[in-house]
Amino acid sequence: MFCERSVFMGSYRYYDLEFFREVIQHVMKYKKWKLIHIADTQINFNEEIGEKYLKILKEENIPPAFAQIRVKKTTQRFFKLMKEANIEEVGMGMESDSENVLKSMGKYYPPDLLRELNKQIAEQEIATTYYVIIAYPTSKIEDEIKTIKLIEELFKINKNMLVIGSLYLPGYVQPLSIPLYERFGLEIVPIERILNDTVSYAITHPFITFSLVMHKGMRRREIESVLNEYHRTFRNIGIEHYIPPTLDQMVEKQID
Repeated sequence: MFCERSVFMGSYRYYDLEFFREVIQHVMKYKKWKLIHIADTQINFNEEIGEKYLKILKEENIPPAFAQIRVKKTTQRFFKLMKEANIEEVGMGMESDSENVLKSMGKYYPPDLLRELNKQIAEQEIATTYYVIIAYPTSKIEDEIKTIKLIEELFKINKNMLVIGSLYLPGYVQPLSIPLYERFGLEIVPIERILNDTVSYAITHPFITFSLVMHKGMRRREIESVLNEYHRTFRNIGIEHYIPPTLDQMVEKQID
């Protein structure tokens, strides 16, 4: 269910309000909904427009809902309206706490903005899912540790938190193109070379027929140490999380 559509996060084309209401009414005909996922909305992109959609959600008395928001300055009033519209959880792309990494993603935001949003959301007792990109080609171990520490800090304010971490997949954040290969040092290689390669980070994808080796960024064992740190830290302080397993963890699971 969409409030708007985006093209590479650059432009937004909002659906007609009455059409949106018709979609909600159609969905509400099915009485067994426990949670509605309002997908790809970035509903706070424009608060003036977003309020109109929230008004419809409230009037239609929807069941608890999940909505995505952007990391951008947002008023406390808007979060209050979200709560009144029965939005019980929001998802937000943190990606990293490194200024350099965020800039290389084309997604820079002021350092304290995430802390401000986290506090506002917690005040409305709205649950939060943070999305993190692990091992982006410009990221170093110290950048990942910095991100972990930020999540720890946010958790002290908002205990109702989930963290979803994804290993960087070339072509997912940016299209696979010649500039990307040059910038991040990617090379298409046979799977045999990846299995024998110990000096760079190898990545494969089940839906493509080739494999990639990355010559820039963290080495494979560095990434494994970072993944271990995410798992260890979040387990110790009780943060619910979905972080990719390390090779060692996958081997242990197969043995079990």
